Amino acid sequence: MAILYGLSTGATVTALHVEDIRTLDRPLDRRRSDVPATSGEGEQFVAEIRELGKQLGLEVRTLVNASPQPEKTIVRTAAEGNYDLLIMGVTFRSADHRLYFGPKVEHILSEARCAMAVVVPPDPTLSRS
Repeated sequence: MAILYGLSTGATVTALHVEDIRTLDRPLDRRRSDVPATSGEGEQFVAEIRELGKQLGLEVRTLVNASPQPEKTIVRTAAEGNYDLLIMGVTFRSADHRLYFGPKVEHILSEARCAMAVVVPPDPTLSRS
């Protein structure tokens, strides 16, 4: 969705992946003691998005980070980068018959100071007949 938006508006697109270091069993990056090492999944994820953009004729910048509070890192990155639009892919979570995506997404939705689009992929367990 972000690539299509970038192509149609001429916007610069940045693919961001922030890994939750609380779920990693990794030491700090030894080159910089303040930077946690990532699992490598984020690099692969943003590389795939960059390649898709390239195939469609759009340069996509990439950022990968790790944080004990990824939601705060995403909000801070959006503010520091002065982004106009934040598009997030999320997973729906049932919560007493209301739309709920979890506490991290809720934090981002309430704290980000730019326009946002939340993309919810279809549930693969639900079959269409």
